[in-house]
Amino acid sequence: MKIKVRGYLTFREVLEQISLQEFEGVDVSIIDLLNRLSIQLGEEFSRLIFESDSRDINSSIAILINGIHYSHLPKRLDTRLKDGDEVSIFPPIAGG
Repeated sequence: MKIKVRGYLTFREVLEQISLQEFEGVDVSIIDLLNRLSIQLGEEFSRLIFESDSRDINSSIAILINGIHYSHLPKRLDTRLKDGDEVSIFPPIAGG
């Protein structure tokens, strides 16, 4: 199974080395993918994606699966990914 991972703005630099994740015969959820990326990419990615005092996702981060924010999916972070899915990760954006 192949999952495409795209990072934007500050996540682009961190994720540029990993644009395609491959999983062999494994059922993978969004949180599984984020944990795997955290192990592969290290502290910089973890600091950006997770709250500092827990392993909860930073509430300011936008994670889209095929263009849909994970919070709008029935199983949210436990949503199972499928072959060909695209995961996009956006940092907090401020503006006026």
